[in-house]
Amino acid sequence: MRDNCEAVLQHVRTQVAFNLFPTQRSLQMKRDTLGMTDKQIADAVAALLAQGRIERAPLQSTGKGGKRDYLRPIDSSAATPPAKSPNADGLFRQPD
Repeated sequence: MRDNCEAVLQHVRTQVAFNLFPTQRSLQMKRDTLGMTDKQIADAVAALLAQGRIERAPLQSTGKGGKRDYLRPIDSSAATPPAKSPNADGLFRQPD
């Protein structure tokens, strides 16, 4: 579990550093890259949230749908989310 948490935390830090805004769903879409199952990723995210190492931060979205949050490391609180999604479907993800 510790290794999974560290891998997820590192991935989140890297994405935020490149001005990307990861969600649990976007992490699960990278399960092969992370070498984890969806459940392992969900458990790692839950553990990191409980430990106070990451937080859910609001995205400033003007698109359709409800409230959207991204995962960010606690030490990167200066990062600001984009005003709206770059994708038509409102999801934030890294291009393939």
